[in-house]
Amino acid sequence: MTRNDTIITNREKLENELEEVKEVLRRNEKELQNLRKENSKSFMIAACLVFVCFLIYGTYLLIFGNI
Repeated sequence: MTRNDTIITNREKLENELEEVKEVLRRNEKELQNLRKENSKSFMIAACLVFVCFLIYGTYLLIFGNI
């Protein structure tokens, strides 16, 4: 095997590894986008719960007066 053959073989290995890393990166980016969607859903649920708590507290104060 000549030096050029070795360089070409190493280059091919590195290019294959680069493609594998790019694929992993694409897959992780998709998973991250899904996690962001789930995170925004969780935030909306938490915000709604806080709003409902303040609404119930405000209604309680209106009905029963100041504590």
